[in-house]
Amino acid sequence: MENNSFRKFLDSYLEIWRNSSLTDMKNIISEEYSAREISDGEIVDFGYDESVSG
Repeated sequence: MENNSFRKFLDSYLEIWRNSSLTDMKNIISEEYSAREISDGEIVDFGYDESVSG
């Protein structure tokens, strides 16, 4: 059985992502967001502020 509230969120998120809408993305990302990526072979940790500033 599909969770309709999650499906609505996912559809909304994917539409925002496809449109590259930073304004809408700011509204949907938690301020407690944290992530990790590899950049130039180095591990880089970042959070909400770095995500919305690019």
